Amino acid sequence: MANLARRVPAASRQLQKALELQYPNGKGIARSVASFLASPRSKLAGLQNAITKVRELSLQTVKLKSEIDLLSQANARLQDILTAEERRVDNLLALLQPFQRLPGNPAPRFVQTAPLNDLLPHLVHLAEQGRSGATVLRVLAASVSRVTLAGLAAITGAADADPASIARRLLMDGPAVRAPQWGGRPSADKGMRLQVLPPVDSAILEAIQAQVPALDGDCCVVSADTAHGGVNIVELEVHHPRDIKEIFSQFIKAALNDACLDQAVHAAENDPSLEHTRAWVNEELVVA
Repeated sequence: MANLARRVPAASRQLQKALELQYPNGKGIARSVASFLASPRSKLAGLQNAITKVRELSLQTVKLKSEIDLLSQANARLQDILTAEERRVDNLLALLQPFQRLPGNPAPRFVQTAPLNDLLPHLVHLAEQGRSGATVLRVLAASVSRVTLAGLAAITGAADADPASIARRLLMDGPAVRAPQWGGRPSADKGMRLQVLPPVDSAILEAIQAQVPALDGDCCVVSADTAHGGVNIVELEVHHPRDIKEIFSQFIKAALNDACLDQAVHAAENDPSLEHTRAWVNEELVVA
């Protein structure tokens, strides 16, 4: 732009000289003599060249100014975007600050997590909504990909983070919290017991499974595929039902009837699945 700014005045002066050579009236004796001595063709060619040069430089100037204006607008827009992104990053950092693991913390990690890039869209959305606390914790918990031995020891309360200690605590102490029996009553027979660990590395699972036969031969230890349901250990007792009444007990049937009476809470609008299920259950129970 600076070079162009210098060339435009020079071209304008050259055009002025060509015009004075072509039209010397009132420009003094020297101009009149020079005009008289110059051939008409050379005067016309000089004037045309000067006009063309000024026109080209003027067009370049207008074009360059337009480009500069566009670049200035783009720069202002980019600054707005950068400011907005910086604000989003600041909000995201403030959102995660309560859950930060301080550098140099000697405590072992309890979990391995998914890459941060997988979580960013959810976390940014929460930050924009001003969410915090339990909502953020649920999203972070859902990012757990594996639980370490230290994490299993913390869950079970084992004294040491080794497979033998974890297996003993897991199988000998029983569940910390017992859920109600299926159907509201205990089963008549003994079912197969499963200890479902959160997602763990295959080597950790195999090491714990190797301890099971000596501690409880009737129990089977497996690992869940994901931690979306929570990072914990669940004991399941699986029974093979002998007839449909063991699946749909009076307790379950009554709950199903209550659900059909209040479908707005338990089913989507105009969803006939609950009513169909109740009709099928009643029909099967009559046959049984």
